[in-house]
Amino acid sequence: SNITIPLLGMVDTAIAGRLGSDAHIGAIAVGAAIFGFIYWNCSFLRMGTSGLTAQALGARNLRECANLLVRAMAVALGIAWVLLAAQWPLGTFSIWVMQSGEGLKSLVAYYFFARIWAAPATLSLYAIHGWFIGMQNSRLSMWLASFQNVVNIVFSLLFVYVFDMGIAGIAWGTVVSQYSGALLSFIFWFRYYGRFAKYIDWQDALKIKPMLRFFHVNKDIFLRTF
Repeated sequence: SNITIPLLGMVDTAIAGRLGSDAHIGAIAVGAAIFGFIYWNCSFLRMGTSGLTAQALGARNLRECANLLVRAMAVALGIAWVLLAAQWPLGTFSIWVMQSGEGLKSLVAYYFFARIWAAPATLSLYAIHGWFIGMQNSRLSMWLASFQNVVNIVFSLLFVYVFDMGIAGIAWGTVVSQYSGALLSFIFWFRYYGRFAKYIDWQDALKIKPMLRFFHVNKDIFLRTF
């Protein structure tokens, strides 16, 4: 799955380089750096979920395995909601912190305010990728990552060259790929783990005590990453 990531970056840069100005390449780099910081700080959704799920699976606690996915998804969607609600101050502050030149600011803004709408799908994918890995099934994560990157390339090309959406088209290609990946991940879940639906206890999954344990385990990962 990691092999597909450089390919994706190369294609995004190649597309940006043909938009008429080298400023577009700079805007892609700045925008990617901003989202790299935002999303990688949420990587605990993957790492923490995989560890806790593996523990529950090793103990044959299938109910806790199912509840952990609900817990991780609830946290992922909660963070995504905050990001969407605060997108204007967050985007303005991020662009200011990066100190990009005047010629880049508007291009970075186009990219940021389009790609931010992928937040619910992106963070949900962190959670479900971690869950699959915790369930000893990293192959599904590999197929998902490869699928997302191929979709990203196809739709970025489509939005830029067919619909003439400029740099925002590259961002919207990412948005489409993230939601496509999220949809496929749930198809995989129902295909391979649908039997776990009967173990989900919504009330227990979202209780304060297990939720605090989830955060307690993940807070050190967050601080380390930050």
